[in-house]
Amino acid sequence: MLAGMKSYVSSEYSYVADYFKGKHWKDITLPRLRDDYPGPHDACLSFMSPEAFRFYLPAYMVITINDYKEADTAGDAAMFAVTPPADRSLVPWWQERISGFNAKQRSAIRSFLEYVDEKHAQDFPVHGPKDALFYWDNCAA
Repeated sequence: MLAGMKSYVSSEYSYVADYFKGKHWKDITLPRLRDDYPGPHDACLSFMSPEAFRFYLPAYMVITINDYKEADTAGDAAMFAVTPPADRSLVPWWQERISGFNAKQRSAIRSFLEYVDEKHAQDFPVHGPKDALFYWDNCAA
């Protein structure tokens, strides 16, 4: 890994840990992320532990639904987070993150994806809600 990239990754993990520590997912809003988070707010989910990811994902789903146009890349991050990765080397990492969801949480993710597909499918011509729904409908028992 290049030295600059290693420094970025290390910093991002620190930003995530410092910013989210002690916060409930319901306290995470788009304005607070934009104003208070020191790094790119759309990268946060990728730098969380699987447990933190499962806890904070609902905040990003709510942001996507309530503030879709303003959410921009935060909405993309929520979609990316629940869509199986195209890069096969990332599948084990992704599965570790999503494997801890219970039936009720999986149902909420399906509902989120159905909403995004119904309202915004045109914004995801490749690797979008339909791809994710295929996984959640057929593979996540």
